[in-house]
Amino acid sequence: MSNDQTMPDNSPPQRSTSLAFVAALAACLAVSQVVFAQDAAAPQDLVLAKDKTSAYSIYVAPNPAPCVSKAAAELQRIFRLATGAELRISDQPTPPMIALGENPAATAAGINTADIADDGFRIVTKSTDVFILGKDSPANEVGWGGNVNRGTQFGVYEFLESVLGVRWLLPGAAGEDIPYHETLTMAPLNTTQNPSFASRAMWCRDQPERDWLARLRLGGWRVQHGHNWDSFPPRAVLREHPEYLALRGGKRLAVPADDKAPFQPKFCTTNPGLVQAFADGAIAWLEKNPAQRFVSASPSDGGGWCECDECKKYVVAAPDPTWGDFGGWGHSVSPLITTFYNDVARLVAAKLPDRIVCGYVYYDFTHPIGEPKMEPNVALMLAPLQQYGLTRYKPELRQEFERLCEGWGKASNHVGYYGASTWMRVGIGAPIGPSLPLLKHTFATIGKNGFKSVYYYHLPNDTCAVHNYLAEKLMWNAEADVDKLFAEWLERAFGPAAPPMARLYTLLDERMGAYKETVPKARSDYEMTSDLAMKVYLANFWTIEELYKDALARAQTDVQRQRLEMFGDNLVILHHVFQEAGVLEGAERSVFRRSPEEFRAFLTAKKECDAVVTMREAGEQGGITGIFVPGKRIMALPRLDKGTPPPQIDGQLSDAAWRFARSAEQNGAVADKFSLIGGNQPATKPTQVLATYDDTALYLSFRCTDNEVVAQNRNRDDNGIYDDDCVEFFFSVGADDPTWYWHLTVSPTNAAWDALTVDRTRMDPVANIEWQSAAAQGEGYWSAEVRLPFAAAKAPGAQQGLTGAPVGSTWRVNLTREDKPSGENSSWSPVERGFLDNPAEFGRWYFPR
Repeated sequence: MSNDQTMPDNSPPQRSTSLAFVAALAACLAVSQVVFAQDAAAPQDLVLAKDKTSAYSIYVAPNPAPCVSKAAAELQRIFRLATGAELRISDQPTPPMIALGENPAATAAGINTADIADDGFRIVTKSTDVFILGKDSPANEVGWGGNVNRGTQFGVYEFLESVLGVRWLLPGAAGEDIPYHETLTMAPLNTTQNPSFASRAMWCRDQPERDWLARLRLGGWRVQHGHNWDSFPPRAVLREHPEYLALRGGKRLAVPADDKAPFQPKFCTTNPGLVQAFADGAIAWLEKNPAQRFVSASPSDGGGWCECDECKKYVVAAPDPTWGDFGGWGHSVSPLITTFYNDVARLVAAKLPDRIVCGYVYYDFTHPIGEPKMEPNVALMLAPLQQYGLTRYKPELRQEFERLCEGWGKASNHVGYYGASTWMRVGIGAPIGPSLPLLKHTFATIGKNGFKSVYYYHLPNDTCAVHNYLAEKLMWNAEADVDKLFAEWLERAFGPAAPPMARLYTLLDERMGAYKETVPKARSDYEMTSDLAMKVYLANFWTIEELYKDALARAQTDVQRQRLEMFGDNLVILHHVFQEAGVLEGAERSVFRRSPEEFRAFLTAKKECDAVVTMREAGEQGGITGIFVPGKRIMALPRLDKGTPPPQIDGQLSDAAWRFARSAEQNGAVADKFSLIGGNQPATKPTQVLATYDDTALYLSFRCTDNEVVAQNRNRDDNGIYDDDCVEFFFSVGADDPTWYWHLTVSPTNAAWDALTVDRTRMDPVANIEWQSAAAQGEGYWSAEVRLPFAAAKAPGAQQGLTGAPVGSTWRVNLTREDKPSGENSSWSPVERGFLDNPAEFGRWYFPR
């Protein structure tokens, strides 16, 4: 790292309207009309082409590495488009030439790849010749990290950028920007470049995107880090040794009888037999795949760790003097998981000392406890889930990220970053800004702490290819000037339309930053929500539209208009979403308005375009594709009169108390209008809930119409209850939006589960509350009853429960049902898709005086 690298601080992130950015954009606009018109040659400059002719050839020695052949073809194609001159490709060195790869001519000139890192390259001029060479993998061979090294290819891309002025702004033909040169010259050059990170990866969808990533020099080590506990040990071994699986609720997890059935196991990681079996599987896989340097030991996704006495010794409870509540998890299993990584790694090293075991530090094992030290052959991939989705606009999360990187950077020689901090799942056409402050902070921090690999989530290229472009540039050079790159990208992508697009992107960053800095933590901050959509995008919709219209009016070329229209496709979807929800005042006057027939035609015509594909994929993955306007469900609970006894909790629903509660329907005491999760569409599976109370307890009954009940006998607090039909009761004592609440679940076999959620996000399934339940099944239905003593119900901050009936009080409540055969999830108080337990959407239960 150079001494002038700007290190992260804890001050609020600078917005992209910084003076540096404004100056950079102004400079780009000032020179854009003349920089490539005529390259005036200094006496020592090389004249590569003039008047559509060139004396140069491309020299490639016989039997080149595949990437050298690819580089020669790219150089020939783009040189022709940029100058009109055709460079022939020759296997004989004939000056003047552009010599590619390690070859006899480079050796004779004293130019080699000594001391160059994998994927690194040199560009050197000697006399009239240009040498471009790097670390390259011969055919059918890979480099140290299991990757195909492409140094010469990356060197050619640098040559095309720095000498010919080429830019690859986004994938495909629409992203290739090749200036034309009447005369092309270059000054003498001697430069060496190595990547800042040995592994540079970004999620991509298709071949044009893969080609784009290569042109931005992504590649490097193939670090295997994905969730991998379903790979080894084999299921047959787990069936023979049930003690290898996690103990939960007093029972070991069971392996599915069908080997093709999905299985996300959790292990008893302190069991030496399990560790040996896992290591044996990893060793066998590495021996079968000798080109692979890394093998993943990352756990299956989610929690549910082993509860045996030995494993519980490695669980650290909050509060912690260093990490507080561990990002909302309330505990950390980092010692449990890192001990497992080390144990497996030692066994792998004994057999294959040159291979590396890789694992996530993620979920509730994100935080380093004390000063952990990993085995030399352990690589870690930091994936701070609680910091996905632009939450790092919060100063405290930036501080935490810096400490996470420092802690894990000291723990392992091989640390990587799994970057989803600037990503959100968006299915409503809302464009995410480039997140300049977060990109700067992220790469400065991981660079400072010696990270070696980066896997970065991309944003949709039609709205924010600039974000992806900047992240790709930073993966190659973590010290790159982000403001300068951003300004140049805007000018090259939009020409005269750059200023309004700069203001539009700046607006998106500023409004998103202000929202994320203040909004309370959520369990899935990376999901677009209706609240965010309305406060950031609805509130600024007309400003976004005016800036877009201004940009479109200024565009001068077809490709500039094409790039803008790709962006605009998303605004058509966003407008439709707002119009359908009835929240956009004056929607009919928008240039993005489409009638229902026109919108259907739009979706059909654009079905393969990024905007529609992104919307479709978000919906398939559980994200929202419409705006949810919260309902206001209220229920006044009838109090049992002195002559009516409380119901007997047996699941039968035949008590006089339920007849009494049903007769109070005119007071809103029957909850039977359940709607599908994600809106107000009525559920197809009828559910009726009755509620009443007396001096000591609250009583609920559920009647679920159902001809196909799915349920197993289970122990209390078995998470498997959510594989069964079930009903749920969420409640918080008090009328305000809850910061904590209880969650009670009952199945048709009377399996019972409860948990306490604190600070809106931290669920503690170990916490228990005193309550009773019973369930029964009848012809075409199943039923459940619940009794909750008021003495067990605590208000937030209270040391003890209520002393009697909460007459005159309001509770925040929701009732939900999960039906497995149909896959239908429904709720009494409507909730947004994917947010079953959002406390802001809880209804109100009133206990009348």
